Amino acid sequence: MLVETHVRRLTIAFQILDDLLDSEGKVEEVGKSLQKDKGNFLALYGIEKSKQLVQEYTDKAFDAIEIFDGKNDKLKALGQMLLKRQS
Repeated sequence: MLVETHVRRLTIAFQILDDLLDSEGKVEEVGKSLQKDKGNFLALYGIEKSKQLVQEYTDKAFDAIEIFDGKNDKLKALGQMLLKRQS
């Protein structure tokens, strides 16, 4: 259940970041046509709030797996990788 919660929150963070990259990214880095999605997190919340939500969902995901201290390094690495992705 906790890992499922972690994955769900990271999935939301991933989608919001995808919307941000679609809006602010470069075609060469993102690897697809940009600014094609109309119904997304940016349309609902704007850029700054969306950036804040990416961080909040990632932080909550990490909080959900704290009970696995010492055995959650791969899940944390995945979350950090998602925050830093450019495509």
